[in-house]
Amino acid sequence: MYRLGDFLTRQEALGIIVKMANLYLPPSYSCRKYFTDTPEWWVCRAAEVSANNGIVSRNNTRFRPRDTLTLAESLGLMIKALNIPLSTSSTSTISGNIPDWQKRIILTLREQNIGYVQEIQPRTPYGNIIYNFYWDGYDGRGL
Repeated sequence: MYRLGDFLTRQEALGIIVKMANLYLPPSYSCRKYFTDTPEWWVCRAAEVSANNGIVSRNNTRFRPRDTLTLAESLGLMIKALNIPLSTSSTSTISGNIPDWQKRIILTLREQNIGYVQEIQPRTPYGNIIYNFYWDGYDGRGL
């Protein structure tokens, strides 16, 4: 069953991203437990290979594998998995009380002519989120 109407969990998204980016760990790899909440073997491996390749950060000890992704998180994963360099432009051009990493994603999308963010709305418990995202140049003919 595909569950296309469901939300994607962080562990599911990471499993897809790891495959898209052609990342792998040797079968003999033992998890080093970068994250304290990845007990499942495949989730631990996906999270650690992603951390080793800069797709997810090792700054936190929790990965929250069963949480759903925000739009900002999913866009960030895609940008990193595709090796698109994050913008180094000043984030002061983006107003709103959102984290710097989200501002870098917005700037990257703009600079790479991928899309733009129309609206940012408050959300708890993780702060504000990117709410509306639009692809530049979409002409209705599909991808």
